[in-house]
Amino acid sequence: MSVPVSVSVPEHAHAHHCPITGHGTHAYCPPQKGDSRSPCPALNALANHGYLPRDGKCVTPAALTHALRAGYRLSAPLAWVLTRGGFFLLGQRRAHICLADLARHNCIEHDASLVHPDVAHRDEYAPLHPAPHMLDAFLAHAADGALMTPADVARARVAREASYARPMDALHAEIARGEMAIVLLLFNNPPPAPSPAPAPPPRSLLAALKRTKDAEPAPLPLPGVPVEMLRTWMHEERLPNGWAPYHQLSLTRVVQTSRAIRAAMRALQRRRAKLEVAREIAQADALEIVTAAQAELGLLEEREREREEEEEGEVVELEVGASPPESLVPPDSPTTSDASVELRTPTAPEFPPAPADRKSRTAEWLSDIDVPRIVVADGADL
Repeated sequence: MSVPVSVSVPEHAHAHHCPITGHGTHAYCPPQKGDSRSPCPALNALANHGYLPRDGKCVTPAALTHALRAGYRLSAPLAWVLTRGGFFLLGQRRAHICLADLARHNCIEHDASLVHPDVAHRDEYAPLHPAPHMLDAFLAHAADGALMTPADVARARVAREASYARPMDALHAEIARGEMAIVLLLFNNPPPAPSPAPAPPPRSLLAALKRTKDAEPAPLPLPGVPVEMLRTWMHEERLPNGWAPYHQLSLTRVVQTSRAIRAAMRALQRRRAKLEVAREIAQADALEIVTAAQAELGLLEEREREREEEEEGEVVELEVGASPPESLVPPDSPTTSDASVELRTPTAPEFPPAPADRKSRTAEWLSDIDVPRIVVADGADL
């Protein structure tokens, strides 16, 4: 019986088997303290389900080949190539490895992983577990949000590799495409066919053959992997519930799918290059237009400045104190040459005498006002 992911199990030690799930079963149990795991979710899932040693240690080539064939139903040639190629790239001279050995940088593990961050500076081993934000970004490339197709994987790989100044080397680029080709061919199980209605047994052999011929064909595999199934496998490193391999995966199919991903990537890269060239041309054209407009504006400003200078030169400035032209002066009018301005101070008699004081001024002012006479009832005047 598998241990649910949401349920915490008591801490226990793993060796080749798990004391919780029992011997000889392939139920899921999460890794325990001291277990060895790799950056590869496929091998980690095999260890978590008991196809490989539960502790991820002392993995021999024979054990790895058997686990790949039993857990994922890979063909013998494909399992052999993956096993022997992996041991060769790791440079292991021993007869066994630990899963953590696969984290050694630039052997099998490589930069530009879709769900793992790159190895830190001066570190020899890469991170083992996927980064949640990178996993979300990768799954977001699914065009319909439901299935991850080869075209979606190609877009994700192009976007990931575009952030690097130098392209990946040919070997690790092929590894990156091949591992995703295997994933796409493993989990694209056909949808379950509806249960046929019960039919009476055939009356004859001919009727049985006819019924077999008229039977509906088996449903085709999905064009991609369900996104949630992929999330479960990559994040929790366990086989999805109810999943089982529906066909034997051959080396030829993997190579064909890897080539399809490579072709889609090259088409996308050519398109990105064309868009980049078009963007540069548009920017150059825009810069040329702006430069020409600035030059035209400068020319217009220069012409306006020259016109203003010409207009200022044509203005006649009258000198202060200059005589007007003789044609504008009447014959009998005196000129400034024979006319003089006489300034004199008026004498005292020309000014009215000032009143002596305020009382006399008030009396004088009242005398000039015609005040009506008002008679009250008793005959007194006001």
